[in-house]
Amino acid sequence: MYSYININELVIDTMTYLKLRKIYTHYCNHEFDLLGSGWQHISYNMEPKGFCKVKYSSLSMSYYGNIARKRLKHKCTSSYIPINWFVDYRSGFFFAPWKYSSWKKCYTIMDKKYGVDIKCPWELGRFYHFVQMAVLAIADESLRENIIKRFYRNESSRENSSMDMSYGCFDKGC
Repeated sequence: MYSYININELVIDTMTYLKLRKIYTHYCNHEFDLLGSGWQHISYNMEPKGFCKVKYSSLSMSYYGNIARKRLKHKCTSSYIPINWFVDYRSGFFFAPWKYSSWKKCYTIMDKKYGVDIKCPWELGRFYHFVQMAVLAIADESLRENIIKRFYRNESSRENSSMDMSYGCFDKGC
């Protein structure tokens, strides 16, 4: 595979390195700052801030969280809490992967439920945080193995099928 980036020529100054270490700590705690949300812990038992005083909760969210934990039990410690790839972290609405498998279904529910936004889980699912973690892995060789394991664990915790609303959105090139 060809890369346009020569990692041997990549120079990371001290200030950038310190910033990357700080956000690395957030990412390790499954805290993300997406779409101007501020740092939020995103899990299957999270407490959303709400959107315009509207908060949603779902029994299927904790049910699916248990499924995700079971799927990862041979790859992670028992204390590991998976990232919730399917939640609108502002309103708390859970886009159950077996129910919202296409862009059309996602947009339909947004028209019916006030404050629900599919862009929240889509942003998280784009894995932008791993670009920063990859740069840190280049700068700090002692973190490489941990970052690679985290990538593998996070990718494994996703529903990699056409039933996932993140993948379903590619029907229309979102």
